[in-house]
Amino acid sequence: AVESTQSTGHRAEKVCNTFTFSKWTATFTGNTVEMKHNLGDRPVATGTFDRSVHPNTGKVRFPDHATFDVFFYPEEGSFYWNEDKGKTNLIWEDGIPSQCSGWQPVVRDVSITHNLETTPLLIKTDSAAGS
Repeated sequence: AVESTQSTGHRAEKVCNTFTFSKWTATFTGNTVEMKHNLGDRPVATGTFDRSVHPNTGKVRFPDHATFDVFFYPEEGSFYWNEDKGKTNLIWEDGIPSQCSGWQPVVRDVSITHNLETTPLLIKTDSAAGS
């Protein structure tokens, strides 16, 4: 069978660097994160994230507790600890975003496979392109 793969999901989204939760504030600088307890009675947690993938994935170390694998969904303002969404009950939800920058292009690669023998691939062009 002849197959073709196409990528979809190109869009732009606002990038925010700080998310405030009831007890913690998470601040991203590039691919690092610093988490400060809002009452100041816990040590600062630090970690690294791959912010080029969705969800953002990383590790965060709480010096007085443990190191966690973390899945972060910036559009939700939610951290999922130890496992991805739907697989864990340890969740920080509804973080309030701030320090947001302008819209930046983001690609969410989703592959769609077509069997060209049974389903032709229709390619549309924009007649105004290049005008």
